[in-house]
Amino acid sequence: MAKRGRTKDPDLGDPDLILIMSIMCILIPMLIYSFVFFEVKVQEVSLPKFGQGGAGGKKGVLNLTLVVAKDKFVVKVQEDGKDREPITVDKTSFTMCNDGEEKTCECTGEEYQDYNYPELHRVIGELKTKDFQDQNTINITASDESIPWKVLARTIDAVRVRLTAKEGKDPVATFENICEYNQAKVYKIEKEDADGNKQTVPVEMFPKIVFLML
Repeated sequence: MAKRGRTKDPDLGDPDLILIMSIMCILIPMLIYSFVFFEVKVQEVSLPKFGQGGAGGKKGVLNLTLVVAKDKFVVKVQEDGKDREPITVDKTSFTMCNDGEEKTCECTGEEYQDYNYPELHRVIGELKTKDFQDQNTINITASDESIPWKVLARTIDAVRVRLTAKEGKDPVATFENICEYNQAKVYKIEKEDADGNKQTVPVEMFPKIVFLML
Protein backbone atom coordinates (compact mmCIF):
# COMPACT_ATOMS: atom_id res chain seq x y z
CA MET A 1 0.00 0.00 0.00
CA ALA A 2 1.28 3.39 -0.93
CA LYS A 3 2.16 5.52 2.01
CA ARG A 4 0.09 8.65 2.26
CA GLY A 5 1.81 11.82 3.30
CA ARG A 6 1.82 15.57 2.77
CA THR A 7 3.68 16.59 -0.34
CA LYS A 8 6.09 19.45 -0.04
CA ASP A 9 4.94 22.72 -1.66
CA PRO A 10 7.16 23.76 -4.50
CA ASP A 11 9.42 26.73 -3.88
CA LEU A 12 8.17 29.48 -6.18
CA GLY A 13 10.77 31.97 -5.11
CA ASP A 14 10.23 35.65 -4.44
CA PRO A 15 7.30 37.30 -6.29
CA ASP A 16 8.18 39.58 -9.19
CA LEU A 17 6.71 42.99 -8.26
CA ILE A 18 8.21 44.91 -11.16
CA LEU A 19 5.06 44.60 -13.30
CA ILE A 20 2.75 45.63 -10.45
CA MET A 21 4.93 48.61 -9.51
CA SER A 22 5.05 49.71 -13.14
CA ILE A 23 1.24 49.70 -13.30
CA MET A 24 1.00 51.68 -10.03
CA CYS A 25 3.47 54.27 -11.34
CA ILE A 26 1.13 54.84 -14.27
CA LEU A 27 -2.14 54.78 -12.29
CA ILE A 28 -1.16 57.15 -9.48
CA PRO A 29 -0.37 60.17 -11.72
CA MET A 30 -3.55 59.49 -13.72
CA LEU A 31 -5.67 59.48 -10.55
CA ILE A 32 -4.08 62.69 -9.27
CA TYR A 33 -4.58 64.36 -12.66
CA SER A 34 -8.26 63.35 -12.66
CA PHE A 35 -8.98 65.00 -9.32
CA VAL A 36 -10.76 68.39 -9.35
CA PHE A 37 -9.31 70.88 -6.92
CA PHE A 38 -11.34 73.80 -5.54
CA GLU A 39 -10.06 76.93 -3.91
CA VAL A 40 -11.54 77.12 -0.42
CA LYS A 41 -11.85 80.51 1.20
CA VAL A 42 -12.68 81.21 4.82
CA GLN A 43 -15.75 83.41 5.14
CA GLU A 44 -17.34 84.87 8.25
CA VAL A 45 -20.64 83.02 8.53
CA SER A 46 -23.15 82.40 11.26
CA LEU A 47 -26.39 80.53 11.80
CA PRO A 48 -29.73 82.31 12.19
CA LYS A 49 -30.65 83.17 15.76
CA PHE A 50 -34.06 82.05 16.93
CA GLY A 51 -36.53 84.09 18.92
CA GLN A 52 -35.55 87.53 17.62
CA GLY A 53 -38.79 88.09 15.73
CA GLY A 54 -37.59 89.57 12.42
CA ALA A 55 -38.26 93.31 12.44
CA GLY A 56 -38.83 93.43 16.20
CA GLY A 57 -41.43 96.19 15.95
CA LYS A 58 -38.87 98.90 15.17
CA LYS A 59 -39.53 101.50 12.51
CA GLY A 60 -37.36 101.30 9.42
CA VAL A 61 -35.77 97.92 10.14
CA LEU A 62 -34.48 96.28 6.93
CA ASN A 63 -33.68 92.67 6.27
CA LEU A 64 -31.81 91.48 3.14
CA THR A 65 -32.08 87.89 1.90
CA LEU A 66 -30.51 86.36 -1.20
CA VAL A 67 -32.01 83.13 -2.55
CA VAL A 68 -29.89 81.03 -4.92
CA ALA A 69 -32.32 79.17 -7.19
CA LYS A 70 -31.59 76.72 -10.01
CA ASP A 71 -31.75 79.34 -12.74
CA LYS A 72 -31.55 82.72 -11.01
CA PHE A 73 -30.84 84.83 -7.94
CA VAL A 74 -33.76 86.31 -6.03
CA VAL A 75 -32.98 89.34 -3.84
CA LYS A 76 -35.58 89.99 -1.15
CA VAL A 77 -35.79 93.10 1.01
CA GLN A 78 -38.06 93.15 4.04
CA GLU A 79 -38.87 96.51 5.61
CA ASP A 80 -40.81 96.72 8.89
CA GLY A 81 -41.91 93.11 8.42
CA LYS A 82 -43.29 93.73 4.91
CA ASP A 83 -41.72 92.37 1.74
CA ARG A 84 -40.75 94.66 -1.10
CA GLU A 85 -40.99 93.53 -4.70
CA PRO A 86 -38.17 90.98 -5.11
CA ILE A 87 -35.33 91.64 -7.53
CA THR A 88 -34.59 88.76 -9.91
CA VAL A 89 -31.21 88.21 -11.57
CA ASP A 90 -31.61 85.45 -14.14
CA LYS A 91 -28.91 83.18 -15.46
CA THR A 92 -27.45 84.54 -18.67
CA SER A 93 -25.23 83.62 -21.60
CA PHE A 94 -21.53 84.33 -21.35
CA THR A 95 -18.77 83.95 -23.90
CA MET A 96 -15.57 82.13 -23.04
CA CYS A 97 -12.76 84.63 -22.48
CA ASN A 98 -8.99 84.56 -22.02
CA ASP A 99 -9.55 84.53 -18.28
CA GLY A 100 -6.05 83.69 -17.18
CA GLU A 101 -2.94 85.84 -16.92
CA GLU A 102 -3.88 88.17 -19.77
CA LYS A 103 -4.44 91.79 -18.75
CA THR A 104 -6.99 92.40 -21.49
CA CYS A 105 -10.21 90.47 -21.93
CA GLU A 106 -10.88 88.94 -25.33
CA CYS A 107 -14.19 87.08 -25.28
CA THR A 108 -14.48 85.23 -28.58
CA GLY A 109 -15.01 81.66 -27.42
CA GLU A 110 -18.06 79.45 -27.08
CA GLU A 111 -21.21 80.60 -25.29
CA TYR A 112 -22.35 79.01 -22.04
CA GLN A 113 -25.04 79.57 -19.41
CA ASP A 114 -24.11 80.60 -15.88
CA TYR A 115 -25.28 82.64 -12.92
CA ASN A 116 -24.98 86.37 -13.55
CA TYR A 117 -22.49 87.22 -10.80
CA PRO A 118 -21.56 90.64 -12.29
CA GLU A 119 -25.20 91.78 -12.30
CA LEU A 120 -25.72 90.41 -8.78
CA HIS A 121 -22.71 92.41 -7.61
CA ARG A 122 -24.18 95.57 -9.14
CA VAL A 123 -27.65 95.01 -7.62
CA ILE A 124 -26.28 94.32 -4.14
CA GLY A 125 -23.92 97.30 -4.44
CA GLU A 126 -26.77 99.66 -5.22
CA LEU A 127 -28.85 98.31 -2.32
CA LYS A 128 -25.89 98.77 0.00
CA THR A 129 -25.43 102.38 -1.11
CA LYS A 130 -29.14 103.23 -1.01
CA ASP A 131 -30.68 101.36 1.92
CA PHE A 132 -28.08 99.33 3.81
CA GLN A 133 -25.26 101.76 4.54
CA ASP A 134 -25.35 100.95 8.26
CA GLN A 135 -25.75 97.16 7.91
CA ASN A 136 -23.19 94.50 7.10
CA THR A 137 -25.21 91.27 7.28
CA ILE A 138 -26.94 89.42 4.46
CA ASN A 139 -28.96 86.20 4.61
CA ILE A 140 -28.11 83.61 1.93
CA THR A 141 -30.05 80.44 1.22
CA ALA A 142 -30.37 77.86 -1.55
CA SER A 143 -33.81 77.00 -2.89
CA ASP A 144 -32.74 73.44 -3.62
CA GLU A 145 -30.24 71.05 -2.05
CA SER A 146 -28.78 70.35 -5.48
CA ILE A 147 -27.18 73.82 -5.66
CA PRO A 148 -23.43 73.09 -5.59
CA TRP A 149 -21.18 74.66 -2.98
CA LYS A 150 -18.98 76.33 -5.61
CA VAL A 151 -22.02 78.40 -6.68
CA LEU A 152 -22.64 79.49 -3.08
CA ALA A 153 -18.95 80.34 -2.66
CA ARG A 154 -18.97 82.56 -5.77
CA THR A 155 -22.22 84.13 -4.57
CA ILE A 156 -20.59 85.05 -1.27
CA ASP A 157 -17.66 86.60 -3.14
CA ALA A 158 -20.09 88.68 -5.22
CA VAL A 159 -21.76 90.30 -2.20
CA ARG A 160 -18.92 90.49 0.34
CA VAL A 161 -16.77 93.40 -0.91
CA ARG A 162 -16.97 96.04 -3.61
CA LEU A 163 -15.02 95.58 -6.81
CA THR A 164 -13.51 98.36 -8.88
CA ALA A 165 -14.91 99.33 -12.24
CA LYS A 166 -12.57 99.31 -15.23
CA GLU A 167 -11.66 102.96 -14.60
CA GLY A 168 -11.30 102.32 -10.87
CA LYS A 169 -13.58 105.19 -9.89
CA ASP A 170 -17.16 103.96 -9.49
CA PRO A 171 -17.53 101.72 -6.41
CA VAL A 172 -20.86 100.37 -7.71
CA ALA A 173 -19.13 98.63 -10.57
CA THR A 174 -20.66 97.38 -13.79
CA PHE A 175 -18.81 95.00 -16.10
CA GLU A 176 -19.12 94.35 -19.83
CA ASN A 177 -18.34 90.64 -19.53
CA ILE A 178 -17.49 87.90 -17.07
CA CYS A 179 -13.77 88.31 -17.76
CA GLU A 180 -13.73 91.90 -16.51
CA TYR A 181 -15.63 90.81 -13.43
CA ASN A 182 -13.20 87.97 -12.68
CA GLN A 183 -10.18 90.24 -13.10
CA ALA A 184 -11.60 93.17 -11.10
CA LYS A 185 -9.66 94.22 -8.02
CA VAL A 186 -11.17 94.90 -4.62
CA TYR A 187 -12.19 98.56 -4.23
CA LYS A 188 -10.05 100.13 -1.48
CA ILE A 189 -9.97 103.46 0.32
CA GLU A 190 -7.59 105.15 2.73
CA LYS A 191 -8.75 105.43 6.34
CA GLU A 192 -7.27 106.36 9.70
CA ASP A 193 -7.21 103.82 12.50
CA ALA A 194 -7.78 104.56 16.21
CA ASP A 195 -4.18 105.73 16.57
CA GLY A 196 -4.41 108.13 13.64
CA ASN A 197 -2.35 105.98 11.29
CA LYS A 198 -3.46 105.90 7.67
CA GLN A 199 -4.10 102.52 6.08
CA THR A 200 -5.68 101.22 2.88
CA VAL A 201 -8.68 99.00 3.55
CA PRO A 202 -11.23 97.23 1.30
CA VAL A 203 -14.72 98.69 1.04
CA GLU A 204 -17.02 96.03 2.41
CA MET A 205 -20.63 95.47 1.41
CA PHE A 206 -21.89 92.52 3.45
CA PRO A 207 -18.96 90.75 5.12
CA LYS A 208 -21.19 88.87 7.57
CA ILE A 209 -23.08 85.96 6.01
CA VAL A 210 -26.02 84.17 7.65
CA PHE A 211 -27.00 80.85 6.06
CA LEU A 212 -30.74 80.18 6.20
CA MET A 213 -32.64 76.92 5.79
CA LEU A 214 -35.80 77.06 3.67
